[in-house]
Amino acid sequence: MDLIAGANIIVPTTKLILEIQISGIPSTELDFSAYSLTEQHKVRGDNDMIFYGQLQNADSSIQLEQRGNILFHLNLPQIHPQIQRIAICATLANEQFNFSRLSALNIKVKNQQQIIAKTEIMGKNHLEVALILGEFYRHKGQWKFKAIAQGFNGGLKPLAEYFGVEISDESSTTVQPQPSPSSNTGNTIKDILSAPLKFLEKNKNLKEFKQIIQSVLAKSRLLDQDQQLLSQFCQQKNLPLQEALQSSQLEVKNFLFKISQYESKQNLQTWAYFLQAPSTIVQQATLIMQQANEEKFVQMVKAALSDGYLSVCEIEQLNQFSQSHQLNQKQLMQRAQNSIANFFNFTLASLISDGTISHENELLIQKLCNFLHPEPQLLQQIKYTVKIAKQIDQIKKGQVDTLQTTEIIVKNSEFVYLHQKRVGIQATKKEYITGDLFITSERIIFKASTAFELLISNIIAVEIFSEYIAIIAKTKKGSGKYHIGKDANIVEAYIEYTIKRFHRQLDFQQSAGNTRYIPQNIKTAVWQKCQGKCVQCSSVSYLEFDHIIPFSKGGSNSENNLQILCRKCNLEKSNQI
Repeated sequence: MDLIAGANIIVPTTKLILEIQISGIPSTELDFSAYSLTEQHKVRGDNDMIFYGQLQNADSSIQLEQRGNILFHLNLPQIHPQIQRIAICATLANEQFNFSRLSALNIKVKNQQQIIAKTEIMGKNHLEVALILGEFYRHKGQWKFKAIAQGFNGGLKPLAEYFGVEISDESSTTVQPQPSPSSNTGNTIKDILSAPLKFLEKNKNLKEFKQIIQSVLAKSRLLDQDQQLLSQFCQQKNLPLQEALQSSQLEVKNFLFKISQYESKQNLQTWAYFLQAPSTIVQQATLIMQQANEEKFVQMVKAALSDGYLSVCEIEQLNQFSQSHQLNQKQLMQRAQNSIANFFNFTLASLISDGTISHENELLIQKLCNFLHPEPQLLQQIKYTVKIAKQIDQIKKGQVDTLQTTEIIVKNSEFVYLHQKRVGIQATKKEYITGDLFITSERIIFKASTAFELLISNIIAVEIFSEYIAIIAKTKKGSGKYHIGKDANIVEAYIEYTIKRFHRQLDFQQSAGNTRYIPQNIKTAVWQKCQGKCVQCSSVSYLEFDHIIPFSKGGSNSENNLQILCRKCNLEKSNQI
């Protein structure tokens, strides 16, 4: 229901909200207040006035909220029986102006979300500096609301006198006798009215401080002179710094949350202490800072690994960042496992591309594992790959032990190097045979239902594939594919060792000119070209550098002749060759 000045309406005796919307001037230029009045239209005492310095009365039946729109919360059933009227008022902080600067005040009386009544006060009709906007009053056992829009030219003093406060001058004030005792809390009516100009000035200073601190806290980074600026302002205005900061807690909260994204913990705590922020806000800001630093660390790890190379400088930077921000490195590494897995896939394929690993590279992989904390499955894969590479390296260096066996007959001058079980060969198109493979200093012996031997002197070439080796010999018998499984690299290394030993070629140092050695720059280029995944199935596990034209058939180690294949696709390719 729309009310004009002087009109009234019955309101339910329940919890109500009176909402005031301001247009035309900033809300900071207005002060709102409520006066609880007896049957004689007088206040009983200090607690009967609600204003910016006392946001609620003694029993909390009337409360003032000043965020955005102005809200008065009224619990009508709880209002003391002596209180017959509640006057809602507005005054200008600066009495040099009047309400004509205001476009309008829109007032709504709400029962929860339902609007019971509303009225509008136009500023152009009022040249006063104080207004009685409306009042709630008792009538025949019910509560009513009345729109008033009555003004006072003199501002605060005439308004106070209207509600029963006698003011002789600014240094002495008397208040009407109180019907019942009540405790004094915060600033009192007597205090305000004994020196109205003083308290108006204080209110003005608080608002000016709020504008200054808003400007200061809007910056991305604060300096010591910013603290000095705020402190000096309060000293000059004789304004307690603590009180001023309490009036700007929302700005302080937003500021601390903002700087927690990039400032150090020490700086955050320093500013929180100066701004006298509540402990709960500091805890929230600290948590935000922790989360931001954790995410930054994870992104730093991903960025460092993206090129397939982790430098000493990058490791040092990550260590310093985690230590300075007290981060759990091992825990955070779990959030970058995809990047870590891709990095190790490249590293292993790169460092062990020729089937061997140097002691230096082994130590490097250990350090990388200790720093990056790969997940258990990946770590197990890394350890197994390194183990096999070490074994192959020993074989190629001639560090080979001999075996004693009674399963085959050997010559007096013949040595057995390897006994490999469960080796499969395709004997015919329809027959697949599984048996034991023996490698000696002179022969390759396959023992099964169909047994044969192949002299080392008759072997032309050996090609290694994922899980089998292909032997090319002068004789048909013995040539073919030997399916060995995950130990194929070991078997191939023993055969190569035997061939070289047979021909008295015990120099196993590899070079780019006569071996499968692939330079590091070529590996990096091929890895980037293939985007770190198998070109056939896009897998990122068990990756290998593959010669498009096989090395045994004259294929080069150039970038154009190399690609990335996973072990499965490499095996399938080999089956087709």
